[in-house]
Amino acid sequence: MIKNIVKITAILLLAFIQFALLSKLSVFGAFPNLVYILAITLLLRGLLADSFLVAVIGGVVLDLGSSLRFGYYTFLLIVILLLVRLLILKFLPTPNLFISFFIFFGAFLFADLGISLFTFSWPGWSLLLDAIVNGLWGVFIYWIFSKLIRVENKIKVI
Repeated sequence: MIKNIVKITAILLLAFIQFALLSKLSVFGAFPNLVYILAITLLLRGLLADSFLVAVIGGVVLDLGSSLRFGYYTFLLIVILLLVRLLILKFLPTPNLFISFFIFFGAFLFADLGISLFTFSWPGWSLLLDAIVNGLWGVFIYWIFSKLIRVENKIKVI
């Protein structure tokens, strides 16, 4: 019980740090989306339940701070996690840093395209820049988590 309360508090703190600090430190309008990065990182490290906990709680907090319809960020993050889990992790070995960059890059490209289509706007080159920035941050956080969390059952290609 205490462990879950600590996890939920950490996710809320992470989302508020994203809103308060990281949105001010943007590079050409692109800033790291820590909630999405953490959810994908936990999924890549084999912590499915924790990644979906981050997706639900972090997505709700992002929805509360967004001008889009409520539930859009949560739904989009859960769809991305399911796609990564069902399409990528079933066929690829445990991702190294190079493969993880493309997973993060593709996930953020998909998320930004989804937001652009939902709002009927085309962001132009900022779409790719946001995917690259979040991909690089994702690789960095994935590298840190790979040192902290060991994968017990590595996926192997036969």
